[in-house]
Amino acid sequence: MIGKAREHGALMRLLRIAREEHAALREDLVEISDARQAAELCLAQLEKDACADDRRAARRLKIAAMLATYEQAEEAARRKLRAASDSAQQLEKLVGSDHVATAPWTPMTGLLA
Repeated sequence: MIGKAREHGALMRLLRIAREEHAALREDLVEISDARQAAELCLAQLEKDACADDRRAARRLKIAAMLATYEQAEEAARRKLRAASDSAQQLEKLVGSDHVATAPWTPMTGLLA
């Protein structure tokens, strides 16, 4: 009986950690997505105002590189978020639905909610 209680307590702690990780990753993904959108807008504006100025050309290249980095970071964050969702769901199954309140998160299915 004591072993079951300890096991259940450990699973509950792991579930709490998984939920916290999920929430943090979701926040990171939102921030990365916002930065990517800002870079896209800046790049679009620079291309719209395109001129032969070397400084603007260098800035366009720099922003294009930042945009590529943001896109890679966003995809990596989405993968980590899916993994965190899967882990939390598996822990919930282990703990059992009788002992777990409704999760304060929803799994990521692709696009931001």
